[in-house]
Amino acid sequence: MERSHGHMEVAQLTDYMPTLEFRDTALYTEYMRPFTTMMVVALPTAPGRIRMYSVSRDRDRPFSDRDRLTLQLLRPHIDAVHREAARRRREPVRLTPRELDVLRAVANGWGTEDIAGQFVVAPSTIRKHLENIFRKLDVSSRTAAVARVFPEPVAPPP
Repeated sequence: MERSHGHMEVAQLTDYMPTLEFRDTALYTEYMRPFTTMMVVALPTAPGRIRMYSVSRDRDRPFSDRDRLTLQLLRPHIDAVHREAARRRREPVRLTPRELDVLRAVANGWGTEDIAGQFVVAPSTIRKHLENIFRKLDVSSRTAAVARVFPEPVAPPP
């Protein structure tokens, strides 16, 4: 999903190879033989485990356009599950309270000068805080730092 940049269509294996050719593969003979036709969407889970959503048929008939549309409509929700699982797998980042304050101000759209004025420090101090934040988060922009720490929109300041 990540490599498709959100443009992954729902597909079945016969979109890529004829059924008879697929039946000659080890995947089919060792795992999928009971299912003549199958569409599968893998879901994120713990390492060493498998979790998937599958639709299968036990007869030799292809999936209908309605079947594909159903999975296409589920795709954004499946993608949300994937992104949430990826977010949970990341190492927690330890920012200082001041770095968090600076990043919150950035998330609310404040510029360096505005943040410096609010905290009564020099703009160079804010730039140094941002440099430290970028290093700790392994990012190179304000937008990436905000997205890494605050995946949900931040409420505007009171």
